[in-house]
Amino acid sequence: MKPIVPRSVRRIALFALPLAILAQASLSAKAASTPWIDSEGARIRILASPPDGAGNIRGAVQIDLKPGWVTYWRNPGETGVPPQLATDGSENVKSAALGFPPPVALDEGGAPAIGYDSPVALPLTLVQATPGRASRLDAHLFIGVCKEICVPVKADYTLDIPASAPTQSSVATMTIDEAYAGLPKAAGQDFSMVGAALGPDRKTIKVEIRVPSASAGKPSLFVDGPSGWSFAPSKLQAIENGIAQFLVPLTGSPKEAGAGGRFVFVARAGSRSIEATRVLR
Repeated sequence: MKPIVPRSVRRIALFALPLAILAQASLSAKAASTPWIDSEGARIRILASPPDGAGNIRGAVQIDLKPGWVTYWRNPGETGVPPQLATDGSENVKSAALGFPPPVALDEGGAPAIGYDSPVALPLTLVQATPGRASRLDAHLFIGVCKEICVPVKADYTLDIPASAPTQSSVATMTIDEAYAGLPKAAGQDFSMVGAALGPDRKTIKVEIRVPSASAGKPSLFVDGPSGWSFAPSKLQAIENGIAQFLVPLTGSPKEAGAGGRFVFVARAGSRSIEATRVLR
């Protein structure tokens, strides 16, 4: 787990006593929405819909950031910590996975970071061990939120999920639907990944993205990789014939020759975003 890093020297003293600002709770909810848990910079709850016929449950971790506060993407950059969710002790829950909307670049007092600077809902996908039955989610969430100080938020939730008959409010249903709708899309003809390759010195990754001709502003690229890999912010080198060329400096990589794995690339162009994976070695 990466430590939460203060955004300025001023925050170091404040962050030295995290227990004083740690938000903890253990909540039980009979509906498909937990109560909100409040911290200094955000309030957070978990939502879930009843399972479909295959035992898949759509939910969301709703993070209602207060003005001026930020939280982090799956790869937070040099500062912060990615959201972490454990479901130990859940009943009839075989697996759980968080999804991530496209992030934005953040400036953490001169240090680059990646995350969200406005309220966000992270899609939560649960898979039942036995489809067609009720489930109980015991979720243990850890995230970081930052403004002038960085606040670690640790919260425990219990949520009963009925086998059928949606019980959540229309607002909760809309939040879950919007969370999934906000995920990066699969590549299309006009917006796709052309290629990605490690540099011969294994200090950079060169990425080429076909970008929509009508998109406003410069495209951006965010990268996550296997354990042991870390990245500086991607740099847009040029756009030629509709192909955006990015260079991603590596700030850390495994020492083993040939070590690599599956990398995740999220590109933004205007209001659109795509996600692609590539195996690099």
